[in-house]
Amino acid sequence: MLTHERLLHLMTYDPETGEFHWIKSPKGVKPGKGQAGCVKRMKGGPQYREIRIDRQLFYAHRLAHFYMTGAWPTNEMDHIDHDGTNNRWDNLRPASRQQNVHNRRAPTGKRSNHTGLKGVFFDKRRKAKPFYSQIWSGEKSHFLGSYATVEEARDAYIEANSRLHGSFGCP
Repeated sequence: MLTHERLLHLMTYDPETGEFHWIKSPKGVKPGKGQAGCVKRMKGGPQYREIRIDRQLFYAHRLAHFYMTGAWPTNEMDHIDHDGTNNRWDNLRPASRQQNVHNRRAPTGKRSNHTGLKGVFFDKRRKAKPFYSQIWSGEKSHFLGSYATVEEARDAYIEANSRLHGSFGCP
């Protein structure tokens, strides 16, 4: 298990840039030559920086928390700006799984919602009000209503999102 003392002995972390650099390099890596680790894309999802220390892989955002606080995060770490490679200290915050999920952007792709807006859907069978909104809170879906325009449906979602999820709500 990586200790805080060992991490401080091996690396520096700049909270303003979110970058780690080697002080004492592992085999084959030259200290001070660029940012430590590499960026990996999760299957079908976001990118995160990974750093290998003593043959073990760590996410840089979790290492940043450990470096700054001396304790491993008990839950997940949320990237406030949704960029998994932006590990600046002011862009990271501890989050529960649910909070982290609420801070996701709208899904994209053929099988996802066709409006391109999170929580806003189109149903051509609803002639007068074809747009509707819904939001998840906990394990429950809340129907927010049907609307004549996509903007009205979006406004309903944004209001509910702010009320239910606070700063973790991503419109």
